[in-house]
Amino acid sequence: MPNDLMKRKIGPLDKRKNITRCQPCATRRIKCEGGRPCERCVRTKKSCVPQQSEQTQMKFVHVSGHVLSSSSPLPVRRHDNAIYLDHFASFIQRCHFNKDFAATNTDIVTVIGRNPLLLNIAIAIGALDAGRKGSIRSFGKLEAPQQIAFRACGKSIQDLYSALSTTGSVFREDVFWSTFLHGLFELLAENSGNSFANHMVFGASKMLLLLEPTSRLSVPTKSLIDAFYVLEANRAILYGNNTVLPRIWQCGLTRESWPEPMNKILMLMSASMIRFANYVYHLRLFETIESIPLELRSLDSGLDALAQEGLNIKERLRNCQEESNWERLPADCFAQLASVVHCAILLYHCRNFTFYSCWMTRAVPQFNQVEVDNHVATILELSQSILSNTDIPAVLLLFPLRMAGVHVVDNDARERVLCIIYKIRQKGFMVSHRIEADLQQFWNYGLKNPVEPDRSDEISV
Repeated sequence: MPNDLMKRKIGPLDKRKNITRCQPCATRRIKCEGGRPCERCVRTKKSCVPQQSEQTQMKFVHVSGHVLSSSSPLPVRRHDNAIYLDHFASFIQRCHFNKDFAATNTDIVTVIGRNPLLLNIAIAIGALDAGRKGSIRSFGKLEAPQQIAFRACGKSIQDLYSALSTTGSVFREDVFWSTFLHGLFELLAENSGNSFANHMVFGASKMLLLLEPTSRLSVPTKSLIDAFYVLEANRAILYGNNTVLPRIWQCGLTRESWPEPMNKILMLMSASMIRFANYVYHLRLFETIESIPLELRSLDSGLDALAQEGLNIKERLRNCQEESNWERLPADCFAQLASVVHCAILLYHCRNFTFYSCWMTRAVPQFNQVEVDNHVATILELSQSILSNTDIPAVLLLFPLRMAGVHVVDNDARERVLCIIYKIRQKGFMVSHRIEADLQQFWNYGLKNPVEPDRSDEISV
């Protein structure tokens, strides 16, 4: 009889007997005659018990510098949440929003492990990470990791609503954590970024409104608030929205964590992004120009003042780099990120003066082509290095890559931008689809300098 027929599973119409070895026969690796007790166990006076099925034993561990993926998927015959919690631990420890976050990520995992409100959202993030890596394979009718992720996320939302209905007007660290992690989940799961923005605007920021800057907080929560500050800075400037941070927080959050020089530099860069989203871009430039009739704009002295203010801001941004001395500090991945963000903010600031023809008759902040190319080259080179060699969250590179993308014109440079964005997606951040689609639309539309504003450079929500 052919081997493939000999080995096939016994079906309901097969006349052969389906015999499962008892545990003593299985231990000795010999054929079992079947029956309870079997003949061999009767002769040897053994206790004839059913063979125990092999199960993968997993536990929630702190993973340091280790990725759980392997060349072959881990077979899972039953769902064990500990597997996904391990993946969450591995993922969150690869998200170094700043040096404090990198130093306390083990404490962060501990907080998750002992807090019931955070359990399901941690499972959801871990399941997404496992599914992305293909490191877990389900059998039969069991759900795929992505299905588990969305189901766990739904349960977590219910838990969060229940907690909010009982908290009253009191800041709770676990509620803040939950809203932040839901925002992080959406960056991994959803393309548009709109759900992420909602969690930041209507979730984490609302909790901060209940928090006094002098409140005593755990070290992991202080670190998480700084991470939220960095993410909110990126959201505000990418979406062209006002920041949702309460005014008291807008110059930086847990300042006691800033003595480390690079943390201070990153926070100052984030503060600059927030000020640009709030002050220069959204509230002043476009609104002021739109309030002036087209035929009067070239003579309006108010625009002269805005142009001079723009020149002063550009000078302050340049001085910020010199005064902080980050390029003279020891080689550091956060120094690379600071350089990337600094170049992006300079490009962003100068480009805000290209939408209207009224700026063509005034001295305004601008770069010549050589300066633009140098800033773009710095962004692309350092972004590639950050993605390949560090644990800085790849999502923090989307704003710089967006600014590099709108300043490149040849196809080779555009392909390089798209290649780096694709690597961000490989890191799990599906929101990178939004930036890629936006750049493709911008390139297809073509670079123009019309009389009326070309808003194709703005990501609208």
